[in-house]
Amino acid sequence: MSDNRVLRYVPLALLALVLVIAYWRLFIGEAFFWGLPALQFVPWRAYGFDAIRAGHLPLWNPYNGAGAPLFANYQSAFLYPLNWPGLLTPNYAALGWQMSVTAVLHLFIGGWGMWKLTGAVDMPPLSRGVSALAYALTGYVVGRLGTYPIVSVTAWIPWMLWAVQGIIERGRRRDVAWLALIVGMVLTAGHAQTAWYALLLAGAYAVWCAVTFTVNEGDVWHRPYRRLIYALAAVMLGAGLAAMQLAATADLLVNSQRSDSFGEEQAAFNFSYAPLRIPNLIAPNVYGNPGDGSYLPSGLFYEEAVYVGLVPLVAAFTAMFAFIGRLFTRKRDERRYMRDVPFWFAVFVIAFVFALGRHTPVFPFLYRNVPTFDMFQAPGRWHIITVFALSVLAGVGVAQWGVGKWVIFWTRLTTAGAVGAGLLAVLSPQFLPPDTLALEGVQVLTQQVAMTALWVVLAGVLTLLYAPNVPERFLPLPGWYNTAWALLVLVVVGADLGWATRGLNPTVPAAFYNPLENVDSDPMYRAYWPEEDLNLLLYGQRESEDGALETIDADELGFEPWLAGNDYRIAQENWRDFRELPLPNMNLLDRVYLLNNFDPLLLEQFAELVDNVPTEEQAQIDYLRELAVDRIYTVDGEVAIDDPARRVEFAEDSTVITGIEEQFSVLRIDSQLYDDYPISADELLEGNYLIRDLCGLFHIRQISNVKTRLPVECAAD
Repeated sequence: MSDNRVLRYVPLALLALVLVIAYWRLFIGEAFFWGLPALQFVPWRAYGFDAIRAGHLPLWNPYNGAGAPLFANYQSAFLYPLNWPGLLTPNYAALGWQMSVTAVLHLFIGGWGMWKLTGAVDMPPLSRGVSALAYALTGYVVGRLGTYPIVSVTAWIPWMLWAVQGIIERGRRRDVAWLALIVGMVLTAGHAQTAWYALLLAGAYAVWCAVTFTVNEGDVWHRPYRRLIYALAAVMLGAGLAAMQLAATADLLVNSQRSDSFGEEQAAFNFSYAPLRIPNLIAPNVYGNPGDGSYLPSGLFYEEAVYVGLVPLVAAFTAMFAFIGRLFTRKRDERRYMRDVPFWFAVFVIAFVFALGRHTPVFPFLYRNVPTFDMFQAPGRWHIITVFALSVLAGVGVAQWGVGKWVIFWTRLTTAGAVGAGLLAVLSPQFLPPDTLALEGVQVLTQQVAMTALWVVLAGVLTLLYAPNVPERFLPLPGWYNTAWALLVLVVVGADLGWATRGLNPTVPAAFYNPLENVDSDPMYRAYWPEEDLNLLLYGQRESEDGALETIDADELGFEPWLAGNDYRIAQENWRDFRELPLPNMNLLDRVYLLNNFDPLLLEQFAELVDNVPTEEQAQIDYLRELAVDRIYTVDGEVAIDDPARRVEFAEDSTVITGIEEQFSVLRIDSQLYDDYPISADELLEGNYLIRDLCGLFHIRQISNVKTRLPVECAAD
């Protein structure tokens, strides 16, 4: 077997091995739970699949808020094909496990797609392997592994560009079909922001390919501009495949609290990538790791992760510097992948500047003046484009690994310096004062210096062992040498990125997702979590005087917040207690009614309703009593604020509605008498008004937020 054939198989096999080692706990029946898997995705999917198995479309969620659209909730992603195996799971524990495994599978799909894309531009196998590992295991994606829709979309970005390149440069009809299918996958995967960025990148790449590539037809060379029409047609066809989801979500959007834009500008700029976080490019845990409780900043680790590996990062910048150098020397490199370097260089710079958000005037200007920029929050999420560009450039840089006496000189010097820095970090406990050593920041820094030094040393050794840099006295080298060296490069990159993933996605027994026993779910009233208590309990945050959320010390709270962004272990080690909290969306697992709702899009009427809930405790209780909400949850437990046995009376002298049963898409109302009710039975069935239901809430019953109501069955006494 030739060297190239060996390297064709090894990179993806190595990626699979790293994923197995990193997420081995999934093989013993555990599942992801920290953050959004428990608070959004598994509960939504569990209830929706129950509805489908019962013969109903998962259009409506009656348990959250005052009821909420479910299918129209874009992140529920019921039409995404890779979510369909969840329909076959026997219980919620199995569903939670299946969704965790599927998320890890998407990391492999993303790496495989990068392997295909880099192969399409004629990169050698080693370059393709480094790019595939860098993208599949980048901190941006791995840190968000529990945000299933984001991971689902990112997996298909390289495949989308692969299909675009095939259409523009090879003119293959099957690539039109591939692009349509991939776009359909992206648009049903459930994350609009990442999907939009992916489509923008694919469009820019299509134009770049059309401008820089020429085709020969009839002995006439020309630019393949008309193939852009084929690519656009494929995108439109892909949107057609996702039309049912897009139409439902669009209808919800125009009737939601985000109908005009994301909302308050200050909130939209949350998670702007701060310049002080740039060291994350070089060292993933320079500010600590939430998996072991050492993360120091107040922000969220996964919103700031950009690590693609040290060797890939150095290789990416090598490619950029080589391109700049060629501009001055006017040398032209005919290799196909070199032609794209200026494109990926520009993409990297633009995405990085956008990700800085409020820290430069660029993004605020675009947000206020350019359409679509005001649709989403978190400018830092532009970093998906940043890490994608770095991953592609890494392959280019690896293809021109440094050689020559000056490369050897500086490599030796850098390697020696890294050895010294690593030894100082490891031996620091021997000479640092105890008070200094006890500082958490010092401990984090010394550990990260030691690990970064290790990867720098290994990168230096790889450069010195590169065949053209081997001293003549060791020549000739054996025939297997180059293959062994390339395999060693891949192992170092995989080990670096695999190590960086540790602790970022904690697991617990999948039984976490099974319904609780002996849960009282009375449909006649809803409980309510005060926002202040919810923020304190979940995140250790409270509202400051200027209205912003501030993170405060757990000692000041008197309890530990469950989802503290700096320590994932709290919820993991106490998962049984965490599971028993009737938190928004987790209540779906137990069929418990809550006024709270964690959906990204809220019906505007409901959003206005909850916005009016006062913050003062007594005023809050009075307001909820007025709405006929009978319970209020606090950090100290559950407080009854009214008689839970009370039934709403629509008229002073008669109880019109005696019971309500709402399951999936059917609302059953039991009533005693319609004649005395100010709204006729026909009007009740027609439903073209706001029903003040048994909770006393303005309950808007809609199918995918369309102006039609759920089927109503009335049984009059």
